[in-house]
Amino acid sequence: DSARWFLTLVDSATGEACGSVGNRRGPRFGFAGIPDGRYHLSISARGFAPYETEPFYLLGGESVELGKIVLDLSGVVDLEVVDGWGAAVSVFKVVWGAHTVKFWERQALSPGKCRCFSLPLGEVEITVSAEGFVDRSAKIVLEPGRIGVLRVELEEE
Repeated sequence: DSARWFLTLVDSATGEACGSVGNRRGPRFGFAGIPDGRYHLSISARGFAPYETEPFYLLGGESVELGKIVLDLSGVVDLEVVDGWGAAVSVFKVVWGAHTVKFWERQALSPGKCRCFSLPLGEVEITVSAEGFVDRSAKIVLEPGRIGVLRVELEEE
């Protein structure tokens, strides 16, 4: 495919892809026949970090202005946080460098899972903490345009 970028419209409630489009020219795109609902766009382009928009509502075939979308070369990690038994930890904090992000169940991709964006490329140390658990650090090497996958097991205090 010679598309410069590729978009997938995803139903935020079910996670199902509802349509996709690639484009070689220009910043505009559209999807036809999409029912009313809450959606987000998953955007990818070769050599860039994947990008997902915040969820938005489509009603009655209206157009939605998503603003300027800028793809970058920064790293992305799909992180899974579990306890010693392998059960998902639903509320946790992730720290890398000067960045701190707290995730809770309704923000997660699924219980105990999240996607961290805008990490530096190369080797990155990520520290995960949660109430009642000992903080745990892990290192991962991040490459442009690829999603790193990291599973962190937390021990109870």
